[in-house]
Amino acid sequence: MEITKEEVSRMIKEAIEQDRKKRLDESVNQIVDASDIDSPAYNTSRLFNGVRTEYKRKIMSLFHTRNYEYLGPHDEELNFNAYCIMDSIRELVLIGFNAKSNNGIPINRRREAQEHYKKIAEEVYQMLKKTFE
Repeated sequence: MEITKEEVSRMIKEAIEQDRKKRLDESVNQIVDASDIDSPAYNTSRLFNGVRTEYKRKIMSLFHTRNYEYLGPHDEELNFNAYCIMDSIRELVLIGFNAKSNNGIPINRRREAQEHYKKIAEEVYQMLKKTFE
């Protein structure tokens, strides 16, 4: 059975239209889902931001109320500060998921990673609080 030139042309146009629609739908979904943690388009650099900010603030407040020295003589941050603590917690979580960065955490385990991060941050905060009492 032979296919005419017109039929081939029509089949090609249909395939192009289907591909164009599929790519457009995918790009729209990526834009819409960029803030959805379960989406492949999620910005993983934001994975721990909320908890990180909350506990960084709590730890800094604890440092201030206890007159803990986290700044050097020239107002440089010493090695042990709130940022360092929170980054260390992130590293621990990444090790637990065998990931080099937030992006390496599997999509279906992102919420679990957030929970681990929060639990460890709370434990560290409570430990610091007891230490400074």
